[in-house]
Amino acid sequence: MMRTILLITIFILSNTLGRAQTTFGLTPDNEKIEAKAKELTKKYNEQLALRAKEYLLFQKKIEEYLHLAEDIKENYKGTEMLDRLYILQEEEIGEMHNILTRIQWNLYKKIRPEIQPLARVEIDK
Repeated sequence: MMRTILLITIFILSNTLGRAQTTFGLTPDNEKIEAKAKELTKKYNEQLALRAKEYLLFQKKIEEYLHLAEDIKENYKGTEMLDRLYILQEEEIGEMHNILTRIQWNLYKKIRPEIQPLARVEIDK
């Protein structure tokens, strides 16, 4: 338990410090991520009824976390990748609290697993 808390803390701190210096250029991968963020925001908006400002902030936040998830998928495999993606998902959910109303945020937490399910990995026994 203590090890898990320590790992989560280290990951969040390194992730936050690393993100402060991250810039995303206009590469084909970035265009795909931007398109995916737009698509996901549209799906969420069907149920969240976002205002214009919320919509733009929500879309940018989704895009930011899609980039971070891609970095994790490129650099980690197996359960380590899943652990990092789970922590990233929890961080994203927390940050959405700053954009959404309480009612929207509670609904977002409920519908997120349907719209953006967490990755799964087969483990050899």
